[in-house]
This record gives sequence, C-alpha cells and structure tokens, in this order.
Amino acid sequence: MANSRILKWQDIHFDTIALAKMVEERGWLEDCKGVIAVARGGLIPAGLFCNATGIKTVECICLSSYNAKNQSDIEVIKSLEIADGGKGWIIIDDLVDTGNSFAFLKMALPNAHRACIYAKPKGAPNTEIYVREIAQDCWLHFPWELDAEGRAFEAAE
Repeated sequence: MANSRILKWQDIHFDTIALAKMVEERGWLEDCKGVIAVARGGLIPAGLFCNATGIKTVECICLSSYNAKNQSDIEVIKSLEIADGGKGWIIIDDLVDTGNSFAFLKMALPNAHRACIYAKPKGAPNTEIYVREIAQDCWLHFPWELDAEGRAFEAAE
C-alpha cells in the first residue's frame, strides 16, 4: 500500500452516527427487521449503528477475504440463514475495499440493504451507502486492530 491512515475511536463513532442518519433519511428503518454485522470489521460499527437507531436485533455473518493485507477468495467462516433474501435487513461493515465481500453478500442476500462507513472506489459500486470515500491505495488501521502503542496486532494483519 502506498499510504495508510490510523482511524481513532472518535472517527468511527461520529462516522457511524452519520451512517445511521443517512440510513434513516433513506427510509430503511421503517421496515427494518434487524442488522447483519459482517465480522470482524463490522461488529463494532453494527453495535454503534444499532445504538444510534434503536435497532435491537443483530445477526452476524463471518467472512474472510484478507490474508496479510492481500485480497483472497471469500471464505465463509460462519453462515447465516435469513428469509426472503434479506428483505428488511441492513448489512453493516466497516469498509468496502474491492467489493468482493459485498458482492458475495449481494448474491446471498439480494434484498438486504448494504451500508458501510468507508468505501474505496473499486468497492463502492457494491454498497448502497457509505459515509466517506478512501483512496484505493490507502490501508486503514481501525482502532480495534491496534495495541495501546498504536501498533497493529499480528492477528489483524
């Protein structure tokens, strides 16, 4: 990666609240059955999102598409059974990078809404809504991936 950016907890908090407001403005909350968090990165944003919107039903799907900062094939670690192709559900993730995970989820749950905090240009077409665009060559370091000194955990890389 040509550059990187360390995100702070405050960035995540404020940007997730902004995402919740955008979702509300689109009317997605009116018939919302719940939120699907994409683990691991979407777990914390999904919790913040639910707190901001009052949604109490949260499910989780666990996918892996990275191996030491490199894209790999989608691996489903924990699947999810949702009726009606996800109608009435909002999928939340932290970032859409190349769009592979959201493309997979779009096929698996074609009627669910897809929202994330950050989007890179290659991935943006696979989400319906995001708060901020990030350069494709920028590696984001999320606060939950860093130790007390700001270094990435080995498991997160």
